[in-house]
Amino acid sequence: MDVSNRIQIVIKELSLNNNSFAKKIGVSSTTIDGFTKGRRNSKGVLTISLPNYETIRKMAEVFNVNPNYILGLTDDIFISKTQKCTLESFSVQEIVTHVFNKKEVFKKDMSYQLFMENEIKDQVIGKLQEEKEKLLKKKNIQEKQK
Repeated sequence: MDVSNRIQIVIKELSLNNNSFAKKIGVSSTTIDGFTKGRRNSKGVLTISLPNYETIRKMAEVFNVNPNYILGLTDDIFISKTQKCTLESFSVQEIVTHVFNKKEVFKKDMSYQLFMENEIKDQVIGKLQEEKEKLLKKKNIQEKQK
């Protein structure tokens, strides 16, 4: 099952349509249509878009969607409260190593190969580092207030 099918399943499980799903995560319905149905380019070739880090993060944040489900690493669509963990409990290197050690899963679908490009890998590392720093700052502020 590819990213397109997984996003369609998430939307169906939430009993939403593409438009309402898109609005809630702050993207256009055209963007979601690009993920789920694809778009024809000027030569008439159908191209399916892939969600970027921010879009996957918003799906997780707004709807509790498991990012690993979108990436094809698990069959668990949603994250339960007991499964949630914070980035501060892992180093960025541990997270990236875990994701990129799963590359054999990515090879099953050509679209996942885009995810493996170094540029995107660097973006993921940067975003994870930013999120970790935010969480650590928040934790420090909370500890000082105690």
